Amino acid sequence: MDESIVKQMQDLHAMCAGETIADAGVSDHYASVVCKAIGQHMEDMGSVLCRQLLADVLRMNVQRPSSIYTAILAMAIKVAKRYPEFHFITFLNMWGGADALREEDYQPVRLKDGDVIPPIADRVVRAMLTAQIVRMDEKPAFVPKQWFGYRPVTCMIVTKVTKTEVGRRPVYFAQLVSPDGIEVTAETHSLHTNPLTPSDKRHYVNVGQVYNVVLRDKRDGDGCRLVDGVLALQAMQLQTLQTGFSCISGYVDSIDRQHGHIHIYDGQSRHFVSSGQPFVSAGEGQFVRFVPVIPKRNGFKTAIIVPPSAGENTVASLTAAFPPRRIRITSINTVKQYAAWQLVDASVPIKETLTDYQTSHGETPVSFTSGFMDLGRAKQQVPDIGIGREMDAIIYLRRGVDKQKRPYVACIVS
Repeated sequence: MDESIVKQMQDLHAMCAGETIADAGVSDHYASVVCKAIGQHMEDMGSVLCRQLLADVLRMNVQRPSSIYTAILAMAIKVAKRYPEFHFITFLNMWGGADALREEDYQPVRLKDGDVIPPIADRVVRAMLTAQIVRMDEKPAFVPKQWFGYRPVTCMIVTKVTKTEVGRRPVYFAQLVSPDGIEVTAETHSLHTNPLTPSDKRHYVNVGQVYNVVLRDKRDGDGCRLVDGVLALQAMQLQTLQTGFSCISGYVDSIDRQHGHIHIYDGQSRHFVSSGQPFVSAGEGQFVRFVPVIPKRNGFKTAIIVPPSAGENTVASLTAAFPPRRIRITSINTVKQYAAWQLVDASVPIKETLTDYQTSHGETPVSFTSGFMDLGRAKQQVPDIGIGREMDAIIYLRRGVDKQKRPYVACIVS
């Protein structure tokens, strides 16, 4: 680029810096010069000068709504996409509300070659949401007349990362779920660190990471797709910051080492599976803290194991959070090696809390106030077990080989 263009724009800004130009004709002409300069020479002018020129225009008496005022907004979108340090939300709030757009700004633009450019209003919504996931503390005052299928910014947690070969090239996909159960799958390159905190290290998408994301409804109306995502939290931070996700206590029922699955039950007899988490270790019979992830359109519930927070790092505290149930031994069969029990407080039966997905697929809740447990296993924990003996036990409903749910005494805690 000719250096004189940059110098001319610097001089022009110096002339107008801090000045409020009331003349509409001069204001419109200045705005048109700024649009042309940014449109053709943004890279050469750099972030600071582009932002200074855009700020100049906002102080001027540019007709609004008008084609030139809309063009200024289009240039701001271009600058925001190239320079993340540009506070686009702040600019948009100063630029004005949706009434500052013209009716034609809501219509797509058809080029001579047949290509179609999305309406400027569409691009405004996308730029606004994209800027918001970078700076979640900045709230837009701009309320779109149309959302063009975009959804408000939300948090989503990674529940699975898979690898697929596409044309002999490995492509990685991440499965994400929101706190309210919305589920999407996206290529991992759509998920990145915050551009305001650059790093030379390569970004890897892992299970348990939380991203602030922009979602858009699919054209066929079947779900939504991920437009952009910025890393918000690592799994270890989920205990301390508000994300919309909650942490609960669970009991490790079993570990499938062949598939890398950790099977966890919570106090509502809900079955969760943890898999693919780096640096996570858990043993059978242990209590863990985890984030329960329950998608709306999928029966597979995921557990994201997190380190226990302060005061919750003892077996006693995790056990109390489950919580245990008081039972009484009613009979013992030494031949078949089982003991029958019943709840001391039968008014609160043991039952599973079903998800909307389960009930929509015909599952009905079952409840129990009594059951059986393996006598040999029970004696390992309570050697003097006998009829009438009362004890606290961790109990939840678990499917047997016949696919029926029955109460399972995982362990006796007292």
